Amino acid sequence: MSEEQPKKEPKKKKDRVIVKPTPPSTVSTALLILRGAIAGVLGCPIGGPPQGGDSGDGDNGDENNSKSEPIVFSLMQPSFIKDGYPSGKFSLSLGKKNGTACTLHIPSKEEGDTTEGGNDNDNDNENDAYTKSQLLDAIENAANRIISQNLPITTFTMDREAAIAKYGTIMLDQSQMRLPKKPKPEDLVLTIAYVDGLYL
Repeated sequence: MSEEQPKKEPKKKKDRVIVKPTPPSTVSTALLILRGAIAGVLGCPIGGPPQGGDSGDGDNGDENNSKSEPIVFSLMQPSFIKDGYPSGKFSLSLGKKNGTACTLHIPSKEEGDTTEGGNDNDNDNENDAYTKSQLLDAIENAANRIISQNLPITTFTMDREAAIAKYGTIMLDQSQMRLPKKPKPEDLVLTIAYVDGLYL
């Protein structure tokens, strides 16, 4: 009889390690400035109010205000890795769509293209493209004014719950709005950047 060969133990799966690359300081600074500029130009408050606080508009009796969704920025995409130069991409959610009378349509085709068949939508697309250009110019001009002031940036760390209770969710992006099921100690502490009169 042949001796039985010992059974090989199954290989353990390696834990998935998610690497969060540190962006260049110029990209982090630009993101902070653009967040403040966009909020100012669009007149959109970023993030929800502090825990137990009101929406800040003075109308505490409006139930819709207390239940409104916070406006948050997406996690910045580290495009600087692929591009090879300081860059980044992010988006901004303006909440649920209410009505279409003032919708700004951003054409998916190159500017100057017309819709198939040529109809009344052509003028709408041209007007929307012009409005889009004006809006982006206004945000760029606001950001450049902020840069020209050379405002100092202050950073500090704070317990997550204490920070949300005091400042609301203005400093959180979409990936930080909810804690992981098994949060690590570093998930419970926030590093916050602050520019006086601009953004937290």
